[in-house]
Amino acid sequence: MVERKDLPDLVRSFTTERTVFINRLRLMAQCPHRWLVITDTVSQVKSPYPRTSVSPNWITQSLIAVLAGLQVPFLCTETHELGEELVASYLYHVHLYHWLEANYQMSQHRRHREVPQHHRMNQGMIPFGQPRKEP
Repeated sequence: MVERKDLPDLVRSFTTERTVFINRLRLMAQCPHRWLVITDTVSQVKSPYPRTSVSPNWITQSLIAVLAGLQVPFLCTETHELGEELVASYLYHVHLYHWLEANYQMSQHRRHREVPQHHRMNQGMIPFGQPRKEP
């Protein structure tokens, strides 16, 4: 599960919509693959926000608390487009590894069923270089 936020949305999510946002982050924390992507740089997150009294340090510490407490990692990107690219790449790799793992397990299961019992790994194996004793 991926949540992408620009800076104004992040500030709003940690202030006026805090309860809803924290509940959504708690749901994300239950997912094996989770990522909070901020489409602004860390220096922008740490800089004063125009037309608001919200402390940039408070927002930064909230991100750190989400990482430490809920174990939802976050990433700050320079642009919205870069954020989109990284999210797409991340989701691609999550699905790729899931597919590879599922197909590897299926091939191992299939191979295990097809190979006669006496030819399976760890059964009847002899150390390298030693002759096999016939029964």
